[in-house]
Amino acid sequence: MNDKDSAAEQFMLALRISPNVRIALLNLGAYHFERGEMDKAEVLFHRAIQVDPTYAKGHLNYGQILLQRGKISEGLHHLRLSLELDPDLQGREQLEHQVRTLEEQFGETTQTAPASQPEVTTRPGE
Repeated sequence: MNDKDSAAEQFMLALRISPNVRIALLNLGAYHFERGEMDKAEVLFHRAIQVDPTYAKGHLNYGQILLQRGKISEGLHHLRLSLELDPDLQGREQLEHQVRTLEEQFGETTQTAPASQPEVTTRPGE
């Protein structure tokens, strides 16, 4: 068993004890994402934002996986929410660029806040 598998076991244990720990949901979702288990990742990211609808990183990760699954409008909605919810979101500038590019490509309208921070990981994770 490697470190990621051990961490995933700890997140699962934490969720058995307290099923509404947003960081455990997000990180376990990232674990499944990295393993290519998209259905599990999507469910966990969605649960994270159900637990805390103001969780910007949860919306970011959920939006990214929706985009990967071809759900462009819904994915963009969650990326925009992540930008609105956290003005200091790490990687804000890159994320805003991604949103603008997708909007242009798919004809969606923009509703994001102004740029401020650099560098975002477009893979889900904490």
